[in-house]
Amino acid sequence: RKILIGAPNKNHVGYTGGGDVGSVFEFVRTDDVYDADGSEWVQTAEISASDMASMKPGTHIMHFGGTLAASGSYMVAGAPERSGPSGSYVGTCGAVYVFNSSSNGYIQEAFFQPIVVSSTRFGQVLTMDSQSNRFVVGIPYREEAYIYNSSSAGWVQERILTSSLGYASAKFGSSVALSGAYMAVGGPVDRVGSGGSTISGAGKVSLFKSSSVDGWSEIGQISSSSPSSNGFFGRSLSMISNKRLVVGEEFGEIGAGAKTGSIEILSFDDSGGKTLIQAISNPRANNLGRFGRYVSAYENGEYIAVSRPVSTDSGTSDSSSNEGHRAVFIYESGSSGTW
Repeated sequence: RKILIGAPNKNHVGYTGGGDVGSVFEFVRTDDVYDADGSEWVQTAEISASDMASMKPGTHIMHFGGTLAASGSYMVAGAPERSGPSGSYVGTCGAVYVFNSSSNGYIQEAFFQPIVVSSTRFGQVLTMDSQSNRFVVGIPYREEAYIYNSSSAGWVQERILTSSLGYASAKFGSSVALSGAYMAVGGPVDRVGSGGSTISGAGKVSLFKSSSVDGWSEIGQISSSSPSSNGFFGRSLSMISNKRLVVGEEFGEIGAGAKTGSIEILSFDDSGGKTLIQAISNPRANNLGRFGRYVSAYENGEYIAVSRPVSTDSGTSDSSSNEGHRAVFIYESGSSGTW
């Protein structure tokens, strides 16, 4: 039982000019073992980047641990504010670090910074899959998704996927989800419909399948069952087994409700066809809390977590309070096949 927590704003001795270097902390729970505060979750490791000395002098901003993905003994940490190599120090290129854990601790196995262009923020969107031993980095600023896998040569770049969505600024790569041979990539700003019935910002999700013959190929695109202007369907994604997908629509509305946020749980086939299993709306009426901004699910779909990160009711913010109406909702699958 292990938890990895990113602390992207953590400072490190000797690199405090701008701070925000970052670390990742590992906590392990062992029955009847407690830390100094009496918690059964005991910190067992602090993981940091091995190349802090090559950061831009006087700035020292990396945000290592800003995103995390883990599977088995592997951990992938994004550092989306990482500058480019010395000599240029191009700002906010981003980078990704791959670690393998063992009895000797966490050992860095790979470092990727394929794009040295300002404001790329490579590593800001990240996911990993235990079945295929792959991880994917989404780059909405370039409408791309980079796929990496583990081979006899180590971690290598497998493919770069580009958007085929109709709108050139769909923010393809804003979310990614991966399970075995299937992958979903969100383009939450894409348009739905055509002509006078076009819905701007309704969002779409592109579906891909991998085969030993053709590699990765797009099998279809899906949109919300209730598309709305700037609903941002595909803002968050989580893939579960048996070709099922959880899609967040942070400004979605079900029926005639306000844009309080919603999620869809759906299945898809190898032709990209979609079947809606269940739609869930924000449990709180008139709450503009972006329900569905983040989603996460067990691989078998037993549990689904949905965030509501903003605490605004009817346009009035109570962000000064400690909690307000911010929440994470946990849904459990039932015998009826719904949550």
